[in-house]
Amino acid sequence: MDPSFFERVDWAVKQALSRALSAVIDVHHYVGIMTNPHQHKERFLSLWEQIAYHYRNYSDSLYFEILNEPHDTLTSDIWNQFLAEAIKVIRKTNPGRTIVVGTASWGGIGSLNRLLIPSEEQNIIVTFHYYSPFECTHQGAEWVSGSEAWLGTSWHGTTVEKQVVDQDLDQAVAWVEDNERPLYLGESGASPFFSSASS
Repeated sequence: MDPSFFERVDWAVKQALSRALSAVIDVHHYVGIMTNPHQHKERFLSLWEQIAYHYRNYSDSLYFEILNEPHDTLTSDIWNQFLAEAIKVIRKTNPGRTIVVGTASWGGIGSLNRLLIPSEEQNIIVTFHYYSPFECTHQGAEWVSGSEAWLGTSWHGTTVEKQVVDQDLDQAVAWVEDNERPLYLGESGASPFFSSASS
């Protein structure tokens, strides 16, 4: 990897750690691996070999998240294989590092039950992303095709609307109880155009 790139990341990580914060390094916006997973597998593992080696002596407050929002052709089955191999690569130089693992299908709750983590790996935190109701939270988002048609969509905080959110998050709670692994909500939010009638 380009040393100048590492220098930029080093600066950001050190800023966080020097302020008693935790930091997470992840591979983000890797479009190629989403469309041609097997073609990019060797490169993906090589990236983690270099990243892990570079940060091997950093504080335990630095976490590694293997890949942000696996999706498209990178299915749950393929992702389970890749993440197991990536974990092995990381463990060669970072045996005690906490690793964060997300689910396929854009990191959604619905893929939690398809996520397979090697049973011997206990220093793992699982993450999921939550953006429901999507047409409300992503109205006008320039990166989502057709989202301009959703402009003006409001969330009223009705009993029914809250129940939907509760039911979704109950799935996450059930997964934790069944798998006895830590889980955290890694991403949530709304576009600048979000409209909440109850705010």
